[in-house]
Amino acid sequence: VAGWVERELSTPRCHSQGWLMVTEISDATKEHVQQNRIAHIVIRPGVTQIGSWAFSYCSSLASVTIPDSVMQISHSVFEGCSSLASVTIPDSVTQIGDGAFCGCSSLVSVTIPDSVTQIGDGAFSGCSLSVGDEDALCAKYGHCCCGRW
Repeated sequence: VAGWVERELSTPRCHSQGWLMVTEISDATKEHVQQNRIAHIVIRPGVTQIGSWAFSYCSSLASVTIPDSVMQISHSVFEGCSSLASVTIPDSVTQIGDGAFCGCSSLVSVTIPDSVTQIGDGAFSGCSLSVGDEDALCAKYGHCCCGRW
């Protein structure tokens, strides 16, 4: 895809169009996303878990594509990503941690695959999901993962 670059293990680089291909998730990746105002991230196949706070408070992040190799989205991964409007959660994911998307005020819709068996408290708190979507999530997972009590 034109305008995409891969993040090398030692030196992250980005293109002026704001895309980043992520092969490894680390503190350096988060810092790179924040400093370069990366808007779109594609996580490479082979990554199995997105660790806690990995992209938290990356305010320019608008979309993220998660590969089928990811099984867990840890707590607070995208917390405070206020521009995040699009995320695709693959069928391989079984757990979404506490506060994973907390404060993603631009996130208006999310599709949770049937493979997800656990969603942590407040995982979607502060998002702009419709009341119907919130009610469905609360009913299915037995607690309010949207922060609405």
